[in-house]
Amino acid sequence: MGRSDELRAFEELLDSLAAGRPCHLLVVGDAGIGKTVLLQAAAAAARARGVSVLEVTGVPGERALPGATLWLLASRLEAVGVESEAIEELRAVSARASAGPPLLRALAVAAAMSPVLLVADDVHWWDPLSVAALQFAARRLAVDPVAVLAAGRPQVLEDRGFAAVPRLEVGPVPRDLAGELARSVAPETVESVARGLWSRLGGNTLAVVETAARLTPDEQRGTAPVPEDLPVGPGVVTRWASEVDTLPERSRLALAVLAVVSADETLGAALSAAGVDAEDLLPAEAGGLVRLDALRWQFRHPLVRPAVLAAEPPATVRRAHAAAADALVGLATTPHLVLRRARHRAAAALGPEASLARDLTAEAELLARLGAHGAAADAYDLAAAADPDPASAAERLARAAAHALEDFDDDSAVRLGRAGLAHSPEPRVRGSLLRITGAALGRVQNATEGRHLLTRSLDLLEGPERAEAARDLLFTLDLTTEPEARVRALVDELGPADLLAPVDRLLLAHTVFHVDPGAEARLTLEQALLAVDDDEAVASGRTVETLMNAAFCLGLEVSAPRLRRAVVTLSSSGDPRRRLEGLGIDQMLAFWDGRWRHLLDMVEETRELTEAIGRVDLYSDGLELQVLARRALAAEFAPVLARARTLMSAAGMDYWAAALPGEEAMLALAEGRTERAIELVSSELDHLPAHTSAHAVHADHLVTLTEALADAGRVGDAAEVRERLRLMLGASPSALGEGFLARTAAAVAEDAEVADLLGEAEGFLEVGMHVFELAMTRLRLARWLRRHRRRREAAERLELALAAFEHLECRTWADQCRAELRAVGVDVTRHDRYDTRAQLTAQERRVVDVVGAGATNDEAARQLFLSPRTVEAHLTHVYRKLGVRGRTELARLATAHDGPSSRTLVRNP
Repeated sequence: MGRSDELRAFEELLDSLAAGRPCHLLVVGDAGIGKTVLLQAAAAAARARGVSVLEVTGVPGERALPGATLWLLASRLEAVGVESEAIEELRAVSARASAGPPLLRALAVAAAMSPVLLVADDVHWWDPLSVAALQFAARRLAVDPVAVLAAGRPQVLEDRGFAAVPRLEVGPVPRDLAGELARSVAPETVESVARGLWSRLGGNTLAVVETAARLTPDEQRGTAPVPEDLPVGPGVVTRWASEVDTLPERSRLALAVLAVVSADETLGAALSAAGVDAEDLLPAEAGGLVRLDALRWQFRHPLVRPAVLAAEPPATVRRAHAAAADALVGLATTPHLVLRRARHRAAAALGPEASLARDLTAEAELLARLGAHGAAADAYDLAAAADPDPASAAERLARAAAHALEDFDDDSAVRLGRAGLAHSPEPRVRGSLLRITGAALGRVQNATEGRHLLTRSLDLLEGPERAEAARDLLFTLDLTTEPEARVRALVDELGPADLLAPVDRLLLAHTVFHVDPGAEARLTLEQALLAVDDDEAVASGRTVETLMNAAFCLGLEVSAPRLRRAVVTLSSSGDPRRRLEGLGIDQMLAFWDGRWRHLLDMVEETRELTEAIGRVDLYSDGLELQVLARRALAAEFAPVLARARTLMSAAGMDYWAAALPGEEAMLALAEGRTERAIELVSSELDHLPAHTSAHAVHADHLVTLTEALADAGRVGDAAEVRERLRLMLGASPSALGEGFLARTAAAVAEDAEVADLLGEAEGFLEVGMHVFELAMTRLRLARWLRRHRRRREAAERLELALAAFEHLECRTWADQCRAELRAVGVDVTRHDRYDTRAQLTAQERRVVDVVGAGATNDEAARQLFLSPRTVEAHLTHVYRKLGVRGRTELARLATAHDGPSSRTLVRNP
């Protein structure tokens, strides 16, 4: 009634679905405005078209239960014939961040049988894991015939990450329909009374209908005044609660059981455990509170559920929870059901009780053995709440926080750790809580506070846990600013290297190399890097940073093969978090070896994934800045720089934040503003300690400053900067470091030595696979050669540098190469062989890379978190855009696209 625009929007959505153009729609509006009725109408229209409809409604009491809504969705998918393997994979999800891929695959399987409409009602009450999975899957169902029609309250949905989904605002019904609306339930309602109700109730459909139905006949006819206490907002719930009060006692208990049990398969057992049965729901059905739909009992409206729970005394609600827990005895074999039973048992308790705390701890231990760390954290949290002893409650919170940390849920680890600390635990437990909280803060949130808490934990811990605290502290420390004595003391705390896990052994080796970067330490670091096998790489949350630190020290010539194996292992995982770790390593490799277009594609994917799983991306901005600076893209550079500063400051990443002026300097240099570049890098240098690290994050900036100063005639200042660089790189630098040292030596050397030193730098950088720095070295060498009339040699270097700059899309540097080539008698006509690849979208380029490497459509779908149908659609578009006829040609293109562009070189006579 009065919803023609909304119904038209649903018809358009179904038309798109029938045409193979999946689309999603978010129906937003206040409680009681009519969203549920509209969704029911859309579902009926879809069924009439032969569409499979999956209806799932959020439950307020289960918002804190990870995966609760997904469990219901799995039942709906099973009912439409989705294969058991896909259903079991979805039901087996226990980690908070890994539900998206199995839901994506299950929906793709359902869509292969018939078009699917997923009707998701009350999404504001869905648990976060289910919401993240829904968003993850919806974004990747690009061509599969799946449409998502979700509904919820406006502000809540904006807070939960739905801002980008097309919205259909459901407002009040038109005022001129108020009479018709009221008379649908109270036929004697006159127009003036109906319009008065509409005005006083803000046009809320549910409130108007429910209020009109409760007016006396005289009030409906206008012969008696309408009461002042009209139900507005929560008042509607109160009205339903009054209806519950009129039911028989057994019916009220049965309603309470239905209110706390959302899993259809356990409702019958729960009713039986409470001493009632399904027949006791019949009076509630007659009263319009519930309905039996396809053999499933459902509340007539989502607001009836809280009305039932509000109407019943706490004892009845606890009895319903106890029955729900009893119904799961023998069935709680999966992490989801074990945690559900634990929650029901906790809700059934009269208060803190030692025996209940022990039982809930047993549930938590079972979840831990099943590897469901997120669920185990929740169960330990419940056990702590049930524990009357503050000391043992603090210990249970410490276990909860430890499992949350293991689950990569840093926010929960911090929350649980701080809750445990508030219990004033005994020193050992306090030390554990400080360590866990500090490790979580140091990982992605606030490194400064994390380091502070970890330092405090060392004073309270002993034995293996003290070694863990030392390891976590070393992992979060800024080694460039720490006194050497303190770093050595922490290294000693770790114990013998051969007793450490491979990743921790690598951390130790990197730390030792930082303190004393000699040949022996370098060899130890190389051995430690090779010892980190693929399984360890996938299992550790410290993989990316630890491997990258080793790579910075050793250089690509040593670390690249190991890093690329790690990328393959992590990227092929079905877990988006592992995919993120693989992207982190691959982004670094891509910057160094010149795959910048691929790097920017990965930056886009990384941001999408981090948003989907609630992580913080601290590295992509820095890498994107490096590319934008060298390409002289000032307009794009500015917003990324601002975002990077904010993120790094919030996370306490002072060392990395200190490199940002250097990236501004690289932009200024590319734009020809040499004095500004000198000013910026000089300010960066002022904030660096005399001995920093073997990291290359600042080293290229110091090379830039040395050369700029020397070119400006300030050779003495340049020599001082070069000495800082030599101290930074240590006694055993990588090929990149050796190249930088040779290049800066050339900047301050006598003229006769320059060519030999730059040639030496060229050789080192070629081995080190650093495309941009190699091209810059060749450009400087070519300029020297041209000035000394060695034109043929200059032309050879310039041709190589030009090819690299064109490939990297560094137009200003490429233009300088062309100018130099013209000066030595060579004109250049540029022909990019792979410009057609630039027509591809970022997702299409990712598909090209994966399929071109030999993956099947199914393998590519799993690796990229897409459906096979979406991969096939992308390939169809790619073939058309690139003019290739099959996978063989595509594989050749994928292999070749990162090579230099072809050019015609014309010698001037």
